[in-house]
Amino acid sequence: MAVERFVQGHGVDRDAIRIVPVSAENSAGVEVAGADAKLGEPTPPSGDEAALAGRIEVSLDRYETEVQTAREIFKEFKATDINVG
Repeated sequence: MAVERFVQGHGVDRDAIRIVPVSAENSAGVEVAGADAKLGEPTPPSGDEAALAGRIEVSLDRYETEVQTAREIFKEFKATDINVG
């Protein structure tokens, strides 16, 4: 949601935003499923809830938006460990 706020609400170019997992384990686990599965392989049944785990890092080019505006957007969507640097 924060990414969409930057892009749609503040005109930040999507190419200026990076989203990466913090650790080697991606944010939805390590099992291959869905779009990660090879074409032709059966898709495992989906559960009621996404298997979200792990942290992600969202960063954007510093000059695409003001620092205070960026902090406010990240806080609005419950971001933690907000760093400027």
